[in-house]
Amino acid sequence: MNTQLVDIKLNEVVFDETIYPRAKHDPAKVQEYLENLKTIEDRGNYISIDAQNRLLDGRHRHLAYIKLADGAERTIKAYQYDDSIDSRLVSIRLNSTHGQQLSTEDKRRDCISLYSAGYTLETILAELSITYDFAQKSTKNIRDEEEKQRREKMYDMWLACYTDEEIASKIEQSQSVVSRKTETFVQIIENNNLHKSRAFFMEEAFAPPV
Repeated sequence: MNTQLVDIKLNEVVFDETIYPRAKHDPAKVQEYLENLKTIEDRGNYISIDAQNRLLDGRHRHLAYIKLADGAERTIKAYQYDDSIDSRLVSIRLNSTHGQQLSTEDKRRDCISLYSAGYTLETILAELSITYDFAQKSTKNIRDEEEKQRREKMYDMWLACYTDEEIASKIEQSQSVVSRKTETFVQIIENNNLHKSRAFFMEEAFAPPV
């Protein structure tokens, strides 16, 4: 992961809300940065962008530049990351480690975003500085849906006579976990058959065959 300081036209910087970790900005903070842009730049605090010029960090400074330019063409400096990064993760990391803190709602949204992208809860905890309980609650709906789909896949494979070992390999779970769950499938089948047989013989219009 390499960065370089580049000159870029302001209108070429792309704000992509799908990767940026903050849902809202603070107008007062934008005004504060607008009045101190020269000092900020003298300190080397430039915005950060990815290889596609998408904004990774510095939304308030970005808006201050836009306000200052007032429609005129303007060139600014930015730290540009190479294309080896996950832009979503780097953007969250940059916004979590300095500047205005992410709100609770931002962290919840970013937690879901990272989990959906395949990151483990352990990685998410470290990047967002949140508790395990917060991460568990934020991703509960997604994990419940994943478990439902996994169980349905397991059930279909079990009905198709795959072994527990084959099922475990396919759904990436331990064989012991799969074995415990397939045992419940047997019970479900038995209960359903028992229910149907009782209902069949309790029909009032049922006439035993001669």
